[in-house]
Amino acid sequence: MKGLLLRIVLMLAVSAAVGVGHARYRGLPLIPDLDQLREQDDEHAVWARQTAIDLPAFKQHYEMGWLVLDARPREMFEEGHLNAPLIMNIPADEADYHINRILPFRGQPIVIYCASEKCDTARILWNTLMECGFLHDVHVFHPGWAGIEAAGLPRAAGPDLYEEEICESDYLDLDEP
Repeated sequence: MKGLLLRIVLMLAVSAAVGVGHARYRGLPLIPDLDQLREQDDEHAVWARQTAIDLPAFKQHYEMGWLVLDARPREMFEEGHLNAPLIMNIPADEADYHINRILPFRGQPIVIYCASEKCDTARILWNTLMECGFLHDVHVFHPGWAGIEAAGLPRAAGPDLYEEEICESDYLDLDEP
């Protein structure tokens, strides 16, 4: 019985040594940094860090007249939005429909915001812009509308003044003489 127990302990020791050797060979730490692992696993945190713009830079951006996109639904935008010289409401779930409004701004700095840090609509709109070739200078003000209110930035209410309404009268009837 002692011989069997000794063999099991020996096999476990050899296995552990092989595992530690393999980990060191691959450059893995013996004790992983759990915070680092969580961050690596959290794609949103990585994306947020790569796209972030801080409050002073955000203020400078909109004060200079560069484009700001509010990714929240229309109703939320109309209830209140940043009072910026050039702001458009592009709800993330309607981004494909509104992309032609944004295309003239390709190559220019753009900042997107949504409701708060927990909101995912800014990321959806950001992904849509990346797919449409907006590869540079697109940032996200991650605190969103909640951060705008908390910082006391200028706010306004009402519809998107840059939205072009398409009415039946705007269509030409090619069959009419």
